[in-house]
Amino acid sequence: MDDIATIDIHESSLSDKPYFTRFKPEYCAFPVVGLQWRVIPYQTCEVARQARSLLGTHIRLFEVDVGSVSQVRFSVGKSTAFLLFLLRGKVRFCNERHMILTQIQFPTYYLTYSPAGKLFAEMDRGEHSLLIIGLESGWFMPSNTNLHRAFAPLLEMWSVKSPTPILLPKKEITDEVWKTLAQIRTAVVENMDDGLKVLKYVSKCLDIYHTQLTDRKELNRYEDLVRGKILKEYLSANYMFEEECRTERILENLGWAQWTLRTVASNTFGCSVGRYVAKLRIDKAVELLVCTDMMVRDIAIRIGFSSAISFIRAFKKNKGISPNEYRNTKRDY
Repeated sequence: MDDIATIDIHESSLSDKPYFTRFKPEYCAFPVVGLQWRVIPYQTCEVARQARSLLGTHIRLFEVDVGSVSQVRFSVGKSTAFLLFLLRGKVRFCNERHMILTQIQFPTYYLTYSPAGKLFAEMDRGEHSLLIIGLESGWFMPSNTNLHRAFAPLLEMWSVKSPTPILLPKKEITDEVWKTLAQIRTAVVENMDDGLKVLKYVSKCLDIYHTQLTDRKELNRYEDLVRGKILKEYLSANYMFEEECRTERILENLGWAQWTLRTVASNTFGCSVGRYVAKLRIDKAVELLVCTDMMVRDIAIRIGFSSAISFIRAFKKNKGISPNEYRNTKRDY
């Protein structure tokens, strides 16, 4: 797959060979004018895909006829932002570990950041239609930051190529958005000017979505909640690595200012980053002491302490007894 800002079907476990056709499949309700369909047959469903790439923009329409509960695997070419519209049906998106990222039901759309990799779309029996528009970074130039303030948490994660996906709030597809999507689908693209018209329609969808977000008085609170989730996930994945938990490294990895980190930590955890990391380490130590036979020195290294002595000291300060005493107490109980 080309390394571009797009999402596409990861073609595996097919029941038959994919093929192209100019004849609209019966289950397709939202055709894009002038494009052929790539029909991808699975054992439990059939996917019809139409694709159009313009300057910094990659449009993919997926219409799916599901016979029984199905799971379609998608590939994301590189870390990017997507404007996703669920035009029909209901979809559950899961990551590679099959953890649910989100569940959406039509008529819904939202902006999301996705790192490069694989994800799964789970669908129940019926017909489902998704329009997904991949947006290159040129759509969000630094000079336009103030125009799209509500997108800031997503753009911050994109700028550092975070491995954590970010979903902005889902919004209902309004009549104005439906009309704009119809213009995107029915536009005849024969030259550059035609392509620019389509890009203007995409830009209009972004502006409408941003307006829906900023209508909320609690925009600042929402931004804090998103950043809190980002920080919590980062520390949960890195608490055992001392270097990754240093303030300088966190600021570098998340692209934040120091005051942002301090404020988000206080609002999210009620304490500093250092204290929250210490809590994560002790919580994991408790789990390993009770559920495994690992030696204390191995647990110390596993959770990020430089030595068994420093771990024992920290554990005793937190629990009032040594790790071995804690283990014996819990097992006796």
